[in-house]
Amino acid sequence: MQVHFRNGYTSRIWIAIMRYDPAGCGQYGNWATKGWWSIHPGGSVYAFNTNNRYFCYYAEAQDGRCGTVRTVQFTSIETRSTHA
Repeated sequence: MQVHFRNGYTSRIWIAIMRYDPAGCGQYGNWATKGWWSIHPGGSVYAFNTNNRYFCYYAEAQDGRCGTVRTVQFTSIETRSTHA
């Protein structure tokens, strides 16, 4: 399953993610981190492929607004977009 982010906000945003990856990150607590992606308003970015149901993301906006860390759970095997 592909994970994409789309910026539905009025300012540029930056995204960082954390995803469960015991095969690649077993010695680091089983979670891989990656970032930062810069996404302009209306833009989108491909982040990663996964077979897991959970991942977390954090977003910050150019206008100074900060997000909180959010955990996402997929409810089906469809590709979904997450709006920051």
